Amino acid sequence: MLFISPVAVVHQTPFHLNGLFSDGMVLQRGISDQVFGTGEPGSFVQVTLTGSNGSQQAGATIGGDGTWHTSLKPLDNPGPYVMSATCGALTIQVNDILAGEVWVASGQSNMEFPESGADDRVEAQGAGSDQVRMFTVKHQTADSPANDVSGRWGYSSTLDVLKMSAVALAFAREVNQKLNVPVGIISSCWGGTPVEAWTSREALDRDDRLQPLVTKYLNDLQQYPIRKAAYDEAVQQWTHGKAGGENQGFINGWALPQFNDADWKTVQGGLDVNTTEGREVDGAFWYRATVNFPDEWYGKPLKLSLGALAEYDTTYVNDVRVGYTDQKTRDASSLLRVYPVAPGIVRRGANNIAVRVFSPQGVAGMVGPAEEMRIGPADGSASIPLSGDWKFKIEQELDPNTPRPALPIGPGNPRSPTELFSGMIAPLIRYGIKGAIWYQGEQNVGGADTYGELFPDMIHDWRTRWGEGTFPFYFVQLPNFHDPVTNPGDSDWARLREAQTLALALPSTGMAVTIDLGEAKTIHPTHKREVGRRLALWALGKTYHQPVYYGSPIYHSMTISGSAVSVSFTNGSLTTTDGSPPTGFELAGEDHKFYWATAKLDGSTVTLSTPQVAKPVAVRYAWADNPPTNLTNHEGLPAAPFRTDTWTKNQ
Repeated sequence: MLFISPVAVVHQTPFHLNGLFSDGMVLQRGISDQVFGTGEPGSFVQVTLTGSNGSQQAGATIGGDGTWHTSLKPLDNPGPYVMSATCGALTIQVNDILAGEVWVASGQSNMEFPESGADDRVEAQGAGSDQVRMFTVKHQTADSPANDVSGRWGYSSTLDVLKMSAVALAFAREVNQKLNVPVGIISSCWGGTPVEAWTSREALDRDDRLQPLVTKYLNDLQQYPIRKAAYDEAVQQWTHGKAGGENQGFINGWALPQFNDADWKTVQGGLDVNTTEGREVDGAFWYRATVNFPDEWYGKPLKLSLGALAEYDTTYVNDVRVGYTDQKTRDASSLLRVYPVAPGIVRRGANNIAVRVFSPQGVAGMVGPAEEMRIGPADGSASIPLSGDWKFKIEQELDPNTPRPALPIGPGNPRSPTELFSGMIAPLIRYGIKGAIWYQGEQNVGGADTYGELFPDMIHDWRTRWGEGTFPFYFVQLPNFHDPVTNPGDSDWARLREAQTLALALPSTGMAVTIDLGEAKTIHPTHKREVGRRLALWALGKTYHQPVYYGSPIYHSMTISGSAVSVSFTNGSLTTTDGSPPTGFELAGEDHKFYWATAKLDGSTVTLSTPQVAKPVAVRYAWADNPPTNLTNHEGLPAAPFRTDTWTKNQ
């Protein structure tokens, strides 16, 4: 019987498990977890799960659409377990499975932001736990709901931790430490993407208020062929003469075995450039590794496997090109590179492998998985791992002020409505989870009215499709950004934060307020641990009923008495971070002109006044891109921005 241990690739066999069911996975404890995949219609699948306390079996017949699913009995023991799924003569085996708490982490770049770039990260070695694991879903768009995802389960106790979502990792560690149970995160994120991309077409169609968005998208689809042709031409012009077109490294001898790379940086194989550099870098990059081959490999054809490379590559062995990809290569960023190495290229003893990667945008360089990086005889009889140290050098960094032309809205664009729901959420939906955490909104700044409708629709749609009731959904309110304000005024960022707050009307939701955790000059604050901790407080207190305080002060009501206004808050008595009176409050009269207000604090009430407003009618707090704030509850959680008026931006 043939056994296959699944890895982070899209399976090519007729029968397979969804990519989530792979080594190191975490199953949600206490529920009937579903196991699912695809295969030949009419075939029978038998699933066996074995642990120290026995085994259980479940079966399913593959449907006419080529999909199948079956359910396990609830698991209470954390494991480990081994799962096998058999269909005919083929058995797929999954090892080192734990049962614990599983959460989906989704959103855009601040949720995707890796632990390697965080200023407050916990160093990987010795600091992590093999009970905290994360499946990072590879980027994938789809025009209709997909059945499968690519990715792998990483362990926070290894160097895998550097590539994990920093916010989701901090959340998972808090939950693991407080509950002492395994925690699995399914991280499905894509930077620079709007909420409509994560929302299904059915959810958009159900809400009449969203029809303008749907109509615009249908119009965009009609115009897509013309716009795509213009885009392709613009990309060709953009790359001409840049790092993608001029291989300066090869000209300088960087592929030569004898080239001296002693002053190059040492990096780990399988870690992308953004992870190793701790920042987003676009351009051309070189990797070099010296490998000593066994004498018996001399004169034999070899097979070089490098995992995925983002986005295009030219690969050399001993200064001879053995493979390449370019803009004509479909799905180049997710393609696992496997190149033949002819016998005449190989030398006795030390051999050099050099890889040039050009990435015009986004994740760059070696993206793994590390276990896919090997070289050995073409017949597969042996291999040497290449996941260790590589020498690394940036050949040319692209000017961030001249970005790549924008892909038009349409198929394959991650900013298009429904594309990421279909590609990166739909394939997860049968997987048992406890809840979801979400950090997104930056891409929708300027469209708060639509966001206030879309975001709750998305949450409701996910819950309906998962079929697990109103599972917890906790999200991050956007932090402060841009230069601090000196005078009251309106703000698109404040309006988007308000739109996020509207989702609290849904049951089992919670909002981590981060108005104090942003940075003026970067949209990607590098202190992520506190963001994850605040999300974890909601899970620990509201979902797991632990004795922790989790809610930020939220506006409750106001009372006007002459020229003074008293504002009351929920969620604890109030204080300030610096011992000074509260800042960031504004008052306006019927003329809609706001002025800074003097504030006095009394328990959970703040009294406001200003000489400029004799008859106040409206209050705003922290109503700016980067407002002055110091109001918190005694647990240190900041008060959420709010306003009492409903005036439009131009009123």
